[in-house]
Amino acid sequence: MTDENNLYWNSHSDAYQYPNSTVLRNIPGVTDGAELEALELNASTARMPEALVYIQSRPVDLALWQDIHRILFQDVYAWAGELRSVQMSKGNTLFAHPENIASEGERIFRELAAENALAGQDKPELCRRLAYYFSEGNALHPFREGNGRTQKLLFSELVRRLGYRIDWKHLSPEEHLQSVIEGYHHRFDRLTAVFERLLLER
Repeated sequence: MTDENNLYWNSHSDAYQYPNSTVLRNIPGVTDGAELEALELNASTARMPEALVYIQSRPVDLALWQDIHRILFQDVYAWAGELRSVQMSKGNTLFAHPENIASEGERIFRELAAENALAGQDKPELCRRLAYYFSEGNALHPFREGNGRTQKLLFSELVRRLGYRIDWKHLSPEEHLQSVIEGYHHRFDRLTAVFERLLLER
């Protein structure tokens, strides 16, 4: 979305953008940021039912995260589902280098699998581990655009399998941002508290 483009910093315009513009290249050829934001929202909302059905029978891993991205954004971006090839940061947060995304993603989800996808943990411990993995996923930031929305859907599916749901609508953008910034620096208390508040039994 346009708001993400305004917040992210790249050292120079990259191949994902139109020349001399912050607007990302897109399939319909929209060059206005606000128009692209509306198009992206409508397109991803329309694809959401397809994504929700698809994710229920697949392992929770980096490949599934890519599949979610591909499904939601296939009508907008030719690179939907592909790992980004440019370096990105936000404020003082430097996301994973492009050449490390695949290996770091495999490490994160390998750790998750070793914990049996968090099954059998009581809610306080579950929230602590969710905070850790959510922070790791945010630091990975595998796509040029659409990271936050696809990560939330991925984690919604993860907790659904554990008998919970996440009430994301009660997470403000400001709280989300501050929580993941602290998580980036391995301070998980705030994000743990967020999950303790948002995680509800199904």
